[in-house]
Amino acid sequence: MTLKRIILSILTLIVVLLMGTSLISSLGQPQVGNQLQLYQTDLLVQASEWDGSGLPDDEVQQFRKAVFGKEALESAIEQYQEVRATSATGLERLQQQLASAPSTNDEQVQQLATASTQQQLINQIDLRVGMVQAQKGEVAKAIKTWQKLTSSTGQATGRTDEATAVTAATLVDLWQMPATVSPETAAILNNNLRGWFRYRALERLYTVEEQP
Repeated sequence: MTLKRIILSILTLIVVLLMGTSLISSLGQPQVGNQLQLYQTDLLVQASEWDGSGLPDDEVQQFRKAVFGKEALESAIEQYQEVRATSATGLERLQQQLASAPSTNDEQVQQLATASTQQQLINQIDLRVGMVQAQKGEVAKAIKTWQKLTSSTGQATGRTDEATAVTAATLVDLWQMPATVSPETAAILNNNLRGWFRYRALERLYTVEEQP
């Protein structure tokens, strides 16, 4: 087994433990696999911040190459896009089933709930992709990605959920030139973002506000 596979296996185990009983109770649902891969990619994004902790540079580079294969954040974007494509395919299939159904029944109610979850997952992926793009210095791409989340998607399953839309709009305000900050900005970032994504957004906020 290669070093990359060993490390990814360890990360996957950590993800499963973090997801806890909610994952165990939902193993039969098709969207769980996508959610698991999303969490794994989130961990890889956070791992990309590792600076080697005093190890020699050649060992650090060897480790990063084994884990990421190439530039870490670019690899993360590719993995996010893979999960998004799978989720979008599942969502389209559900929408076709709902459109062809003659009346509402319990099965349709379940399909609507699943479709809504898939749409929210897609929205969360887009939010993350924008953050990674911004971290890579591709600010114009990031803003374009977030702006798509600030308006109605027109999907049969519903629209971009309010929390995601507000967060996306806040991120656009932070990274646009000139940046704009409201009294609610910090609270929105703290409430709606997690881990690496929260830290990077708050870092940007403090930079804009010229805080230490």
